[in-house]
Amino acid sequence: MMPDQLVNMILLLAGVQGLFLALILLHKFRTLYANRFLALLMFLCGVILLNLYHSETVFSYRFGLINLFFIGMTFLITPTQYLYTRFLLRPSDRLNFKDLLHLLPMVLYWLSLTPLLTLPPERVGPHLTNSVFHGIPWRFILLNFSLALAGIVYMAFTLYRLHQFRAGLSAVVSSLEKMQLQWLQTITSLSLFSWVLFAGENGIFVLCELENYGFGISSAFSGVFIYLLGYWGLLKSDWLLQPQTARTMEQVGQEAGWENGKGRAARKYEKSGLSPERSQDYLDALLAVMEEQRPYLDSELSLPQLAELISVTPHHLSEVLNTRLQQTFFDFINRYRIEQVKKDLLDPQKQSMKILALAFDAGFSSKTAFNALFKKNTGLTPSQYRERCGSSARS
Repeated sequence: MMPDQLVNMILLLAGVQGLFLALILLHKFRTLYANRFLALLMFLCGVILLNLYHSETVFSYRFGLINLFFIGMTFLITPTQYLYTRFLLRPSDRLNFKDLLHLLPMVLYWLSLTPLLTLPPERVGPHLTNSVFHGIPWRFILLNFSLALAGIVYMAFTLYRLHQFRAGLSAVVSSLEKMQLQWLQTITSLSLFSWVLFAGENGIFVLCELENYGFGISSAFSGVFIYLLGYWGLLKSDWLLQPQTARTMEQVGQEAGWENGKGRAARKYEKSGLSPERSQDYLDALLAVMEEQRPYLDSELSLPQLAELISVTPHHLSEVLNTRLQQTFFDFINRYRIEQVKKDLLDPQKQSMKILALAFDAGFSSKTAFNALFKKNTGLTPSQYRERCGSSARS
């Protein structure tokens, strides 16, 4: 167990920090709809951690109705984090009536406090401690398990939504690294870990005779998590506010969950209304633009941008790529980039240029992604290709 003073200090600092970050988000970055939920999440965490700090340092407060009221707000943490992720992935999405169901666990908990309202304030503590286990009221033990279960379910579902989003990336973007939202994946995984840790601590407490066990590890971890979540969200806000980013993410959301496969693609587009003749016209226009304008040289090229160049909707362009060429947008664009690099590697005037410079000039934005795609498409590393094919061309 961690020293109580250290845990309490972490709770206090993290609680104040949560409220501070909530104010910054609402003041400077509320234009991004998802950030309103990040601000709410920071506020909730700040209030709950400060309430936890107060209950740990003032024993008489522990069984007060105000403390019990704030404890119920903990049920809102993971739904709010899920909504933050949802509105990041689908910028045009908004709250709807069904989202009120996220309030149900908290409301049920508050209703369970109703009998305590009839008691004098000085009788609430003795009433709760009439039925205790290892020194803690059964109500709190059951509450902890309920919170842990809800947290694990919400974060697991949030990770599933992120997986769906990332599965749709190849249909919309030509460079995956920035759009994979690895920071959000890390935040969600850390949150899931914190709830699993909390459930484990609660289980250990039930199974072992640990009097007055304070759940110090999970409490301290939650405090550190608030710092990471708030500052990561702040650092990414400027990029997420860019119109092109929102447009791309919206399109990815529409493609999320799609898997490669001719049959699956055909079912997806069977109601699109795109005739074979019009599809061929779009394909011809697409190939002409790729040869004449070489848009693939833009490392941040996305499906909506390319669709705009040939005056078609992103959905129709996606259909042409998937049904006519059996390729995702990612594969289609990067094949052109690889061909450009292959051409440059054999160009006598570019023999002095570094391979990575040629890759960046061709539109690649990551050395790792370039090397992997080049090896996949040619069976050789870029240096092997330059050496073998270059010598063959000279001879």
